[in-house]
Amino acid sequence: MSALAGLPAVELARLVREREVTVPQVVEDHLARIDETDGVLHAFVAVRAEAVRAEARDAQLRLDAGEPVGPLHGVPFTAKDVLATSDPVARAGSLAAPPEPTPDATAVQRMRAAGALLLGKTACPELAFGVDTVSPVSGATGSPWGEGLTPGGSSGGEAAAVASGMSAVGLGTDYGGSLRWPAACVGILAVRPTVGLVPGTGQLPGLPGPGGRRLPDPWSLQGALQVVGPLARTVDDLALALDVLAGPDGWDPAVRAAAPVVPPGPGVEGLRVGWVAREDSTPVRRDVAVLVARAVALLGSAGAEVEHRPGLLDGAHAAYNAVRDADGLDDLRRWVSGREHLLGPELQLALARPQPLRSAYAEAWAAAAEPRQRILAALGAGDEPGLDLLVCPVAPVPAFRRGVPVEVEGQRLAGFDLMALCRAVTLPGLPSLSVPVGLSEDGLPVSVQLVARPYAEPVLLAAARVLTAAVGPLLPPPPAS
Repeated sequence: MSALAGLPAVELARLVREREVTVPQVVEDHLARIDETDGVLHAFVAVRAEAVRAEARDAQLRLDAGEPVGPLHGVPFTAKDVLATSDPVARAGSLAAPPEPTPDATAVQRMRAAGALLLGKTACPELAFGVDTVSPVSGATGSPWGEGLTPGGSSGGEAAAVASGMSAVGLGTDYGGSLRWPAACVGILAVRPTVGLVPGTGQLPGLPGPGGRRLPDPWSLQGALQVVGPLARTVDDLALALDVLAGPDGWDPAVRAAAPVVPPGPGVEGLRVGWVAREDSTPVRRDVAVLVARAVALLGSAGAEVEHRPGLLDGAHAAYNAVRDADGLDDLRRWVSGREHLLGPELQLALARPQPLRSAYAEAWAAAAEPRQRILAALGAGDEPGLDLLVCPVAPVPAFRRGVPVEVEGQRLAGFDLMALCRAVTLPGLPSLSVPVGLSEDGLPVSVQLVARPYAEPVLLAAARVLTAAVGPLLPPPPAS
């Protein structure tokens, strides 16, 4: 078993800077972990083995020459295959993807500029639509927590790669839970940043831009709500990656100049923390609710002022679904134009439906104003002071076993029902962080969402640090020999 793969990204960067290990050693250990592990998990759609070896040698030469290096110098990372890269060409889990290379997404560029090395691209469901990671490009991605378990979706390949130590830190995207749910399935951390903190330039499909770039489509729901964010095994790694990613790039007009994401503070003392165990559309399993309550109690013990806010998220999932149903998927149609026959049956059916009128999209957003404004006001985004933090489950259940129906309190849960709580806090565009807080009755990781007002990511990181210090890391069982 490789010794460096599995160490925190911050620690790997320190070891490299202090000449305790070389960049090629770090990369070789991660490639060895991929060789040991990915034959079972199928997290990768492409591994840049020879390219990243050459980049590692060059990175070591720059370090040895005394050149300035970035905060992630020599740290291997991975990127979900809906983020554009020139090598390899991104396919978004679809045989219908255009074959032309595109410039690296801004998030990928920034990780590289900070010294990180791209190991490869990871799997997602076709066009990133799905709560499980199964695609015609890569097949089914597994979970390091056991055979037959989902790693979640749509950033399931990233979640599996990071949780198993194949990648030190990952880049994914989140539309309605696609970072938070996979992270919860495998017991790692992920943050969905505030809409407008991290540029979405290079998220697929997007709109065509200068030099082959893909730019966010402001007229699509995906362009309005999908964000890029990091996945990691520690709070410090998550904070560092988010700091690297944040800020305008000159291409995504939604991103404003923002202060760097500072490292999390010492704690949560004096913060107003609200919590809800569920929203109105989807019941939550009892053992999940127990762990949510325990997480809230831990924050209270650390000095937070805790209050129960039942009903706060009610109606938000339904409103999100109404807006999504009114979105015509124009961005996807353009991206696969002329190759629709190569799509899987579910996507073909979705694109074959009659396109709603643009007015229906505007009307759905107008109807969503009440739950959206209610949640924003509760988090202090208006004129009145509000909560500093909201705590709720990421999902009503832990990772499901493929082929086994999911049922809670007599209600069958399927598909995006599992993301109801994620979607509820996505609707107002708030930042949220998925952090593991314990094991379910069947021994699987359970996570809570930490939600804050816009641009309050440091509050999320501080609360996550309190919880991870109390709970400790949730490590998947070792692979069967």
